[in-house]
Amino acid sequence: EESKKVPLKDPKLALKRLVPNLKLFCKEGPGLSKDRFPARWLALWDKEAGAVKPMLNDDSEKAAMLTPAQGYQLLGVLDHPESRFPSLARLEAKDRVLIQTLGIARLGDSALQLRTRITGTPKLMAGTSRLKVVFRLLWRSAGRVLKDEANDIRLLKCDAICRELEVNGGSSTGMEAFAVWGDANSQGEGALLVAGDPDDYATELEELVEAKFETLFRACPSRPTKVLRLLRHLENE
Repeated sequence: EESKKVPLKDPKLALKRLVPNLKLFCKEGPGLSKDRFPARWLALWDKEAGAVKPMLNDDSEKAAMLTPAQGYQLLGVLDHPESRFPSLARLEAKDRVLIQTLGIARLGDSALQLRTRITGTPKLMAGTSRLKVVFRLLWRSAGRVLKDEANDIRLLKCDAICRELEVNGGSSTGMEAFAVWGDANSQGEGALLVAGDPDDYATELEELVEAKFETLFRACPSRPTKVLRLLRHLENE
């Protein structure tokens, strides 16, 4: 009966009237500090000022920088990722509709700005040629020929890298990083920026390469672990 009092053009308001005390399960976190929230059922429409709100994690980079002080806790439901398998794809599609209908905040929203602050002038590293060798080996592991998009990537060294997350124009949180993708130059050559020693940036560099060339890694018969280890030796003479 309550739903009939609300125009169908506003499904969120209809649901809010039908289930005003709707709660969603959220994971422990965010962050690793002692202030992180415990796993719990969180009210979606809590009117209390400063109430923590559920949020969908659809951006792993931003999720790593979220803190309890920003007033959000990541969902443990309605978070099926995109999939090529029909059954999982259907679940992801249903989740997407519910997230939009319920008006749940998303980390991937453009209102949450993730910026990179570079300290020092990036300088071309001799390790650029060694990086190209690693790429050739990766492509060979997948039974493919190296493409120009990887062959033209430069390796640049700077003094420091900081990733900053700003939520809804409020205060921002910063996190030290050791490797990020940079902008392409006028010749269309891509860039990988690193800071610190190889032991500092190698793991992040590996994650960046795997995320960018995901289809290549899927084509490998097994994870090219030995090739990826070479990323720790880009500065070796």
